[in-house]
Amino acid sequence: MNAIRRLLPLWVMCLVLMLPEFVNAQVPESQLVGNNPIEFTAGRLWWGTSTAANYAETAIPNVVSYPGYYQAPDHMDMIAPWIWINNQGRRVKINLTERSIVSFGGAVTPMVNNYNYNFVGPGGTNEAEQWGEGVFQTFKMNPASPADPMGAMQITTKTMVWSVPKYDDFVIHKIKIKHVDDVPFEDFYMCFPAQVQYNNGQLVNNAFKFKNDMQFDWDPEREIFIFYDDVQWPTTESAPIAFSIFEPPGDVTGDGGDPGNITEAGSLDRRLYEPEARAWGILNLTYNGQPEEPHYNILAAAESGTRTGNFAGRMSDDRVPARESGRLWAGQSWEQDLLAFSHDQERASWIDLWNDPSRPKDGSADGNLFERSPMLYSYIGPYTFQPGDEIELIILYCFGEMDRNVSQRGGLEAAQRYQAEGIAALKQNWDSALELIANNYKLPADQYPPPLAGTQPFVEDGYPKLEAEPFADASTGTQGFTLTWQAVPDNYQDPGTGENDFAGYRVYRSEIHITGPWELLEDISASEAAAYKQGDKIAFQVETDPGIPFRFAVTSYDRHGLESGITAYTFFATEAPKAPSDDMTQIRVVPNPFRQRSGLLDASQNNRLAFVNIPAKCTIRIYTLAGDLIKIIEHDGFGETTWGSQANGNYLQTDFSESPAAGLYIYHVTSHVAGQEGQSHVGKFMIIR
Repeated sequence: MNAIRRLLPLWVMCLVLMLPEFVNAQVPESQLVGNNPIEFTAGRLWWGTSTAANYAETAIPNVVSYPGYYQAPDHMDMIAPWIWINNQGRRVKINLTERSIVSFGGAVTPMVNNYNYNFVGPGGTNEAEQWGEGVFQTFKMNPASPADPMGAMQITTKTMVWSVPKYDDFVIHKIKIKHVDDVPFEDFYMCFPAQVQYNNGQLVNNAFKFKNDMQFDWDPEREIFIFYDDVQWPTTESAPIAFSIFEPPGDVTGDGGDPGNITEAGSLDRRLYEPEARAWGILNLTYNGQPEEPHYNILAAAESGTRTGNFAGRMSDDRVPARESGRLWAGQSWEQDLLAFSHDQERASWIDLWNDPSRPKDGSADGNLFERSPMLYSYIGPYTFQPGDEIELIILYCFGEMDRNVSQRGGLEAAQRYQAEGIAALKQNWDSALELIANNYKLPADQYPPPLAGTQPFVEDGYPKLEAEPFADASTGTQGFTLTWQAVPDNYQDPGTGENDFAGYRVYRSEIHITGPWELLEDISASEAAAYKQGDKIAFQVETDPGIPFRFAVTSYDRHGLESGITAYTFFATEAPKAPSDDMTQIRVVPNPFRQRSGLLDASQNNRLAFVNIPAKCTIRIYTLAGDLIKIIEHDGFGETTWGSQANGNYLQTDFSESPAAGLYIYHVTSHVAGQEGQSHVGKFMIIR
């Protein structure tokens, strides 16, 4: 022990001498590797990110998606972050967007994706259900001009998401920026710009989208700006656009929430495409361990005139006052950037500022019409960033919405309620995120639901998926699907309490959209489920009406009322087919006539046209009245088939990838069923455009 005491001062001196090298641990640039974007899909807010704390455009999701399901009704164009420094008198802008990042640095440690479903993976209860972490380093010198400095910094990012319903509406990024260069940087800023941009492939050409229809509230308790869809109010108009020529809700609430029928009288697509509220902010900001305050500035999403066609919702520069110009892309001057960083947004809601008659409306003060096409700059700085200095912060992106079973049915009541209920839900979700952060990202012991019945289709995470196989029984006249999902193990123990509190499964179906509304179809208790168990799977049959496409989802629940998230679901809407028919005279086309759309509630099925009561194996040929063969369908299965499919994206498409014109068509069905080979039937149907 005395020997240890004598050596202790020497050890301390060695550590002190080693400390500067450790703090300034710049990795040789020859050792940097490519970035590795990760797709975070475990929760309802889908996200792509990489080692540079950025929003990465990954294959899935290609956009920020809420709720996920690959069919995002929302797109928040996150091109972030950017870093500004003055390095020895040289102004440097470091673009960390995924498109440009290779020009500014490389990964010290590529981001590694970790799945921890049901909290039984590598992280147990101490980690999120999906997380990734990695380290990125910016270049010391500019590769494009090696004599010019850039600035070496290391950015460590940890991104976390959860599937548990109380915690599945947000993404948390834990970030550290470390100065690893040998010279100080003046005027250090780091900005996380975010444009609130709505996009949906089904409505991308809708003339009433993307135009000055976002509004924001200030929440003083949480110190966040909350954004939500509102009515369109162009900067050139004195009042919002009126929609009196359309049916409810448009003639009452305008385009608030973006109802699907806002521009088309008689449309069956009534769901709200934009019922969400969203907020994002910087939390727990410290500089060398000392608390700091972040800054926010709400600007107008602006682009050069040549780019406005690519990014609906942004305005050309010549329309936007300089103090309100916000950009996601390169090209803005250093002076314009500093102008944006010189202002903190007034902590007030847009409507309160706008309604103040003493305030100018020309863009020279906050609360103007330009801010209804918003770009939020969340930024930190300015700092004099010294070698070895560290900045730590948390970025929280959070969404909330009204009951999706209401918003997806749409109508006037939903349009009148979505804002207040979406904002209330967001605040609850934000508080849940703060609860996790305060508890070192660990759930309370009483908040763990039973294991998932499956995870999202197409996500390669090694977890089983929900399967749906159709059946049709001619003897009973029934049809439906056999659903197969992952069973809760017999020896299951709640990760928080240690008890086996599994109580059963719930089976849902949706007739309208992949995001709902989900109708409860079956509630299967744990004891009942034992009869359907096959190995480690549950196989359960559900009967449905024929000819109506449905999607299915399965959850598990416990005795305390906790239910797993809807992660086990079928992606494509599929109909339960009828049993094959040997009576060729009973073949029918549904609908006939086809009047612009199928009449089904699911907008993805608008072009669905089916042939029913057909033989199990047959060939269907479709001709124009002129005798031109435009489509051949080879069928082998049940007693129903469709002209194309949603999965192949070719509903009502000819073999020449064209949409058939309005008119009368002839179809010819030839049976290939044993004993009936060569039997045929000829019929006709009408398409009305």
